[in-house]
Amino acid sequence: MLLYKGRVSSFFSRLVSSIETRLVLSNMFLIFYCVFIVWSSQNYVGAECPPIIRKAEWDGKKPEHAVVLYPPKDLVVILHTVTQSCSDDKTCAEVVRGLQKTHIEVSALWDIGPSFLIGGTGKVYEGRGWSTVGIHTYGYNNQSIGIAFIGNFNNQEPTQKALDACRALIQCGVDKERLSAEHKVVYSSQLIRTESPGKKLASKVKSWPDFLEDVTEIKKLSDYKELVKEPEGKQEIIPKSNTDLALTKPSQIDLLSNIRDGIKEIIDNLHKLAIQTLDTTESFARLLTDVASKFFDTFTSSLKQTKDLFASNISKLTGTPGIGKCIDKLQGKANVLYDKTDANTRACADRRIKEIDDMIKNLGKLSNDAIDFSNTAVENTKNCTELNYGIEVNTKYCLNSVTRQTQSATNTYQSQRTVMLNSIKTSLDSLPDALNLCSKKPLSDASTETTKLISSIPSCTTSSVLGGFGNVFG
Repeated sequence: MLLYKGRVSSFFSRLVSSIETRLVLSNMFLIFYCVFIVWSSQNYVGAECPPIIRKAEWDGKKPEHAVVLYPPKDLVVILHTVTQSCSDDKTCAEVVRGLQKTHIEVSALWDIGPSFLIGGTGKVYEGRGWSTVGIHTYGYNNQSIGIAFIGNFNNQEPTQKALDACRALIQCGVDKERLSAEHKVVYSSQLIRTESPGKKLASKVKSWPDFLEDVTEIKKLSDYKELVKEPEGKQEIIPKSNTDLALTKPSQIDLLSNIRDGIKEIIDNLHKLAIQTLDTTESFARLLTDVASKFFDTFTSSLKQTKDLFASNISKLTGTPGIGKCIDKLQGKANVLYDKTDANTRACADRRIKEIDDMIKNLGKLSNDAIDFSNTAVENTKNCTELNYGIEVNTKYCLNSVTRQTQSATNTYQSQRTVMLNSIKTSLDSLPDALNLCSKKPLSDASTETTKLISSIPSCTTSSVLGGFGNVFG
């Protein structure tokens, strides 16, 4: 009986011990399973997930604030960074760091704008990630994931590695339930005024099975009243100073339109003034040609009178025997005198004319530069949204910068134009007198020397006569 009781007791002891062991193992399994679930939800890199370079790995700054993006999302927006492209890890990381620096320090954002960025290597760089509202497509940030291809794809083809990585990232989002299985892919120029993601990349995206051609219904969901709408009962992370949520009211959209209209007015005025000035330079050039032509006609006529006076006196002795060499000598001196008079006068006149011609050309160049600047300003205005992913706070900063540059260039042009116009007008007004000074002394000297030459003509006949007597008495 005692033996039986001992066996029963031993049996129950082993049973209790076995149960305790199983409980411990079960608890350990549950703990490891929970840890695995948590880890996998944050770091899932299954077969469909591309390599993701975390922010710490590309030396990105950790944002001080964030707004929660609650999954799953139904929309993926494709864009491009409009920067240099990259084909190696070092360059890609440098571009991403540069973008984050610009977005934080220049655009006053909390972090880099897109959710993810993809380099030409096919590696994905973590931006704001799956769980934080990005700043990439105004009006749609709170309802979408923004994926930016690194580079400018208006004329450049995206690499196949980058395209494959994007497709894998989207599938990864579906597998992680960050994106709904019924999600749609669009590119940013379908939703806002921009050229992003560039026509080359856009043509690739159009061929994707989840691409949405007609975004009419999507645009109806555009949120211009507030950037972030959280589901009922959820709490967002509220920053102390919410710069990211600025520029969200319709009045702000009107403000951007007013800024663009203001820039357009400045550009139009600059362009119009430059065109008018080019017309004025053409008028100046014609006037300069007319004044120069009249001067040279008058000078040539005056010099011809002096030449004709000498020629008429020489012609009186034509046929007189024995004076040919003397006459030729005098004619040679006269030719040298007249050539020198013509050369000196024209050199002086050409200098005066060239000075004014250079001023006219400089004014023309200044005006052409102003036209080129105005054309560039038009492109800069157009690209403000393109270069800033359609982020309104960035767009406003960009447009204000274009406004300042354009106004400064206009003021500089107007100032320089006024000075140059006055100089040209003054020089043209005084040009006839300046040209007359160029010819006055040379013509006077030529006339004086011609009189001396004419007065020496009789000496030729005297020499001839004395030579004849020498022959007779020789």
